[in-house]
Amino acid sequence: MKLTKFVLAVVLAMGLLVPATANAAPASSETGITATKQVADPAAGGRFCNPDHFGFSNFSGLQSWLNGKYAYRAKTQVWQAPNDLSVWDTYCVVTFSKAYTVDGVVYPSSITQEDGTTVSLRLGSHSGGYTIDIKRPGVAKLYKVHVSK
Repeated sequence: MKLTKFVLAVVLAMGLLVPATANAAPASSETGITATKQVADPAAGGRFCNPDHFGFSNFSGLQSWLNGKYAYRAKTQVWQAPNDLSVWDTYCVVTFSKAYTVDGVVYPSSITQEDGTTVSLRLGSHSGGYTIDIKRPGVAKLYKVHVSK
């Protein structure tokens, strides 16, 4: 518990996380994405992104990057990640390092890229492990990044 409080204090001091009332979504012009307006009260415990992730403004760029990183199954529209940490790091990339969790809740719960693609992270799935859901406008079936079985 003391270590978690220390890590939170360091993250706050580095400016990676700001107090709850100021922890709103970034402006579109800042990152090229729109995040949900969900705000968390940073409590002890949670996961934070490294500050050096770059992000994508559209599905095409994200798809190219994912194809180079993970095995893709076209039939199921799923990229297979080796573990939860890889899925988490991928969500950090997508959110320009803005993602974090508090008490098992992901913030931002989703982001919308400039082309309308919506990306969200679930910390659990039927097949087990973290899952990123990618919803493209006009495409009924979700694309996913999840832990391979």
